[in-house]
Amino acid sequence: MPETVKSRSAAGYALTSRLSIATKLYSVFALFALLTAAITVLSDYNSRRNAELIEAIETASRAALNVERINSLVYAVVMESRGVYMSTEPAVVKKYGDGLLKFNEQIRGVVKDWESIVQADDSEQFAVFKKRIEQFVDFRKELVRRGVEIDAAAGREWGDNDANRAVRSALNKDLEALSKVYAERRKQIVRQGDVNRTLALALTGLGGLALVVVVIGVLIISRSVARPLAVITATIKRVAEGAENVEVPHIDRADEIGALARAIRIFQGAMDGNRSLNTQVLQDSKAREQRAGHIEASVESFRVAIGGVLRAVTDNASAMRDTAQSISRVASDASARAVAASGATEQASSNVNAVAGAAEELSASVEEIGRQVRQSSGMVEQAGLRTEKSITEIDPGDRRANQSSGAECDDRSRSRRRGRSRLRGGRARGQGSGRADRQGDR
Repeated sequence: MPETVKSRSAAGYALTSRLSIATKLYSVFALFALLTAAITVLSDYNSRRNAELIEAIETASRAALNVERINSLVYAVVMESRGVYMSTEPAVVKKYGDGLLKFNEQIRGVVKDWESIVQADDSEQFAVFKKRIEQFVDFRKELVRRGVEIDAAAGREWGDNDANRAVRSALNKDLEALSKVYAERRKQIVRQGDVNRTLALALTGLGGLALVVVVIGVLIISRSVARPLAVITATIKRVAEGAENVEVPHIDRADEIGALARAIRIFQGAMDGNRSLNTQVLQDSKAREQRAGHIEASVESFRVAIGGVLRAVTDNASAMRDTAQSISRVASDASARAVAASGATEQASSNVNAVAGAAEELSASVEEIGRQVRQSSGMVEQAGLRTEKSITEIDPGDRRANQSSGAECDDRSRSRRRGRSRLRGGRARGQGSGRADRQGDR
């Protein structure tokens, strides 16, 4: 049995979850509005029927009271008439006559008041009764006149007869007929009261049903709107705060809550994508920073290396300049000596030894210059190798600049090599000239 109840509850929840919140709320509000309208209509109808019933009860009560009052007044008139019949003194007759006329006026007042509450069911009978009561009042009025103006015997002769008794009997029948009409009216009032009680019970039931609808609406709002929205709000807060692996509830619902949950799932996917993108961007930024630091270190090492090379080249150039100046001085000296030797052949033999010594000094100087040139060339080649190694570790733009610097260094190396070749050729020629001079001296 509990399993059956649970299965029915689950089926009902699944059925209601497929309906949108707007449909649920509109249905509840429409049913509540319908019940309210029905209660309003029935309440108005019941109020009008109660008013009519109260009015009918008052009318019936007044009519029944009028019947009793007419009966009592008619009985009082009859008693006063008997007083007139039995009196012998005129003063006593007048006394009873005045009382009878007073009761006649009361009868007329009651009939006049009664006429204002006559309805369709008693109008015909009341018209007959009114005519009959007028006859009764007029007949009794004439009785008083005869008894006062003539004597009591004349009054008794007018009133104590079969015609008077017939009028009174007819009047009694009219009152009985009116009493029957009013009794039937009381029965109708009772039936109307039963109907009104039934309507009151129906209104009570509708009020209870409206209360049940209100409770159902509150439950629907609580279970379908308030609680899911609270859960969805908490989920949105966690997703916005960057929490990972957040389970979004109510995705399988077909109403607005489900649509909101699915939108949150999409937002969560976008947040995860942004998080991954930010992580990738940070990694790329760190890699770029590391690469930039490595390039900067390589450039700095290249700057240090090329600075050393340039300083070595500058030192070698200074040494070569000094060597060249020495060679120039030696060559000038040798040229002066050769001119002196050619101008003074007589001193050639005496200066051969001096020229040979100068040639040997020149040869030694040239060999020293060649050694220094080879050392400078080796240092330049090592600088070029270090430059090429540094170029491979920097950007293409710096590589092209370094290639230009390397090309300039290669040009300088080739220029130095050509100068060294020329020096070697000059030294060979100088050695050949020295040998020739020695052979000529010999």
